[in-house]
Amino acid sequence: MKEIETISWRELTGNKFVRGVDPAMLTKNGYVKQSVIRRIGEARKDIFNVVYDREYLIGTIGQSICRPMSILGKEKLLKLVSEAWDVCYPYT
Repeated sequence: MKEIETISWRELTGNKFVRGVDPAMLTKNGYVKQSVIRRIGEARKDIFNVVYDREYLIGTIGQSICRPMSILGKEKLLKLVSEAWDVCYPYT
C-alpha cells in the first residue's frame, strides 16, 4: 500500500482559503486533513495529507473578514468581532 504524502496547503491549486478554520492550525503540527486534490504542477488528483497552519488561519481571516470589511477600519471591525464573541459566548 502506498504511503500518503504530507504536503503544505501552499502546494494546492486554486483558491487555497476554502477549508475553514480550526484551533489545531495554531499548534506546532498544524491541522492535518486527508484530501483528494491536485498539487501545483501535477495533472491528476491524488490523496494527500494537507497541513494547514497559523499562516493559513491568518490568511483565511484576512480573506473572509478583513478584506470585505476593511472599509470599517481595524478598530470598528475588532469591536464587531468582540460583539459577535459576546453574542456567541455571553457567559464568558
